[in-house]
Amino acid sequence: MRIHVKAAILLGSLILLAMALLAQSDTTQSGSAVGRWKLNTQKSDFGKMPGPKSATLVVTEDTASAVKWHMTGVDAQSKKIAESYDGPVDGTEHPITGGNMAQAVAYTRNPDKSVEANVKMKDGSTAHETITMSDDSNNMTLKGTSSGPNGDTNWTEVFDRAGGKKMKTAAAKK
Repeated sequence: MRIHVKAAILLGSLILLAMALLAQSDTTQSGSAVGRWKLNTQKSDFGKMPGPKSATLVVTEDTASAVKWHMTGVDAQSKKIAESYDGPVDGTEHPITGGNMAQAVAYTRNPDKSVEANVKMKDGSTAHETITMSDDSNNMTLKGTSSGPNGDTNWTEVFDRAGGKKMKTAAAKK
């Protein structure tokens, strides 16, 4: 049970990380991740693991080559969680800061404007996530799988843009 709890905390955090990158794949067009995002726990499905009670993602940079975000929340056991990422989207591993479980992430953009994230956890387990954004840029969906000590797990998380309408980045305004 303890491993499942840790995995659930991690999954909630990792999903937020990956979602931040999804929207930047289309920054110069309609989809920018800059802004505040809230996890919609009712629309999300955490599979075999307990999901976080809440999560908020704030994306402050969203360019074609880099992203900067900070995530805070409360896990299934009511412990506070906080992680951040400030780095490139280049398919190679880069550290996650502040994470008690996630160690590194590698983001890659796909031609279909989805984003793939491969996450390495401190316990040696891994997760793979595919993130897509709705046409109106107000929702992000992450579909993930993880492999670890308790086998494979699948999950889906849905994030809603807080405050309704999408925020424009400097690139999108030009």
